[in-house]
Amino acid sequence: MMNSGYLHKIRDSAQIEDSGRIGNNTTFYNNLFHSE
Repeated sequence: MMNSGYLHKIRDSAQIEDSGRIGNNTTFYNNLFHSE
């Protein structure tokens, strides 16, 4: 698995870029990055 700090950086960037659907994306990214 990649470094968790790197994953969090990607997740935060994706949420900022797609803030219009941030509620749905938060759940998606949390599930993706915490399924290690």
